[in-house]
Amino acid sequence: IYYVLSGEAKLEIDEGKEILEAFRGSVLFVPRQTKHRFIQILSPLQLLVVFSATHSSRLENISGIE
Repeated sequence: IYYVLSGEAKLEIDEGKEILEAFRGSVLFVPRQTKHRFIQILSPLQLLVVFSATHSSRLENISGIE
């Protein structure tokens, strides 16, 4: 998940199969193991990026969360 703090660009997902507008306040989701890149960057991007393990991941099992 990308949260755009500032800037403007486009996010190309899966080699151009999907193009999303990225601008201040946008929340953009990229599915796991999907190629993606920012293109047509009109102004410098500041992003908050969130990564998460899947529900059945080993990390959750180690932490005791079920």
